[in-house]
Amino acid sequence: MNPYKPYREYVKAHLSDERYRHTKNVVEQAGALARRHGADEDVCLRAAWLHDCMKEESLDTLLHWCREFAIINNALARSSRALLHGPAAAAFAREHFGITDARVLDAIFYHTTGRPNMSAEEEIVFLADMTGPERTFAGVEQLRQLCFTDLNRAMAWALQNNLIYLAQRGRPIFEGSVTAYNHYIEGE
Repeated sequence: MNPYKPYREYVKAHLSDERYRHTKNVVEQAGALARRHGADEDVCLRAAWLHDCMKEESLDTLLHWCREFAIINNALARSSRALLHGPAAAAFAREHFGITDARVLDAIFYHTTGRPNMSAEEEIVFLADMTGPERTFAGVEQLRQLCFTDLNRAMAWALQNNLIYLAQRGRPIFEGSVTAYNHYIEGE
């Protein structure tokens, strides 16, 4: 039996067609990056299948799952579906699917914000989420190539791109993403 079938069936039943296609693209890219960089492919694939499983849920639902997993003290995180869906998805993966591997849960949890000292599996899921074929932002082709040659440089580039995108639109920036960016540029 395909070990990922329950995840695939869940996201297919609970996500929009567009979000499901995105998830399949992330799975494909995460698998390719894991093989290229010698990361644990199973960890990457499980996290990729479930990374957005809470993406289309209400803020109340996300907050419920976040309370089950971790205390979210930051007011921005508490009010942002974009920031909460990763931690909520990690909590859901643990409770609904019985996933206890911290590597899988962390890759899901941090796939939108990043953090300093991410594992290769966390970096791969973060980058796979940003580089699927449906992504069309300026420089995405360069980032796709960089992902296959240097995960740390790809993370620095991706985090910088995210921060610029948010700043140019006058949107608040989660301090954890700034900390992650500083970590990755100091490592270059």
